[in-house]
Amino acid sequence: MLTENRNNMTDLVKLLCFIGVVFIHVMLPGKIGIFIRAIFRACVPLFFIISGWFYRNNGQYAKRGLKYLKLYFAFSVGWYLVYLILKDTSFFWITEWFNKDVSIISILRYVFLGFPLGNEYVWYLHAIGCTLILYPYINSKLNLKTINYLSVFGIFCFLLCSAVIPIIGNRMIPRYLYRNFLFEGLPFYHLGRTLSYLSQKRAEDNGAFIRKRHIISFLALFLGIIIVLLEVNLNKGEGKEFYVGCISIITFVCLNMTYDLPVNFLGTIGRKYSLWLYLIHPIVYSLIQIFEGQAIHPILTFLNPFFVIVLTVSVCYVFGWLKESIKE
Repeated sequence: MLTENRNNMTDLVKLLCFIGVVFIHVMLPGKIGIFIRAIFRACVPLFFIISGWFYRNNGQYAKRGLKYLKLYFAFSVGWYLVYLILKDTSFFWITEWFNKDVSIISILRYVFLGFPLGNEYVWYLHAIGCTLILYPYINSKLNLKTINYLSVFGIFCFLLCSAVIPIIGNRMIPRYLYRNFLFEGLPFYHLGRTLSYLSQKRAEDNGAFIRKRHIISFLALFLGIIIVLLEVNLNKGEGKEFYVGCISIITFVCLNMTYDLPVNFLGTIGRKYSLWLYLIHPIVYSLIQIFEGQAIHPILTFLNPFFVIVLTVSVCYVFGWLKESIKE
């Protein structure tokens, strides 16, 4: 049974999600890279689900939410400064895909929809920050049934814009219209809270569910991989923000999150540093790109995701160790 105490499985999942995000941002070459990136599109929604999994009515969520929004502002400004520094240098190509538009419309998108200036990956900070601030208020004003309906509608809109329309309608929807706290943050956060409640209830009421979930979870994983593979082929390998099959992969992960593992090094890394792993890995990758140059060898293209993972974990662990040493 899952208690209010964090278990080591969820911490391990957070570390694995970070690894998945690296493979999204630092692709392996060829079709295998496209397929692996598509599979790992499930990782960011899982971050929201894990946060919602541990939702408690007595939490200091507004304070935590403001912390994320401050980081969102700081990292957006930092990455935009990186663009300004590199734009007239031979390393400009590193910032080619940055959001460089500074206008009234872009500022509105930046503030309300979490479409950051500079490196776009920091949108997550805006989404989780707004989610943590708004969800307790929504929970206090609306009944659970209404929140359930709104969450289902939000996830439906998210899937429609990110997965269905690009394939059926052959049209890409701007990411900031659905990759935000309204359609990804709040719905998946509530899904995490709901799954946590259901997993405890089923474990208490029906021990057979624990035995059956092994089969159900691996069927979900197999089905999800097959669906994602079909979607990638239908979409001719073009990148999407999410895939319908990822919902099935998320189901596999959620069904196994109630296992409590012994304390282990990887779980500790996930618990202590998952946010900073997410925030720092693009910095590590940018430094690797500067070191390697634009004409990169194919072998390095294959190894780069692993370099980023190892170096980012090492940096976070060393800084964490130094911080604890100074406190002592």
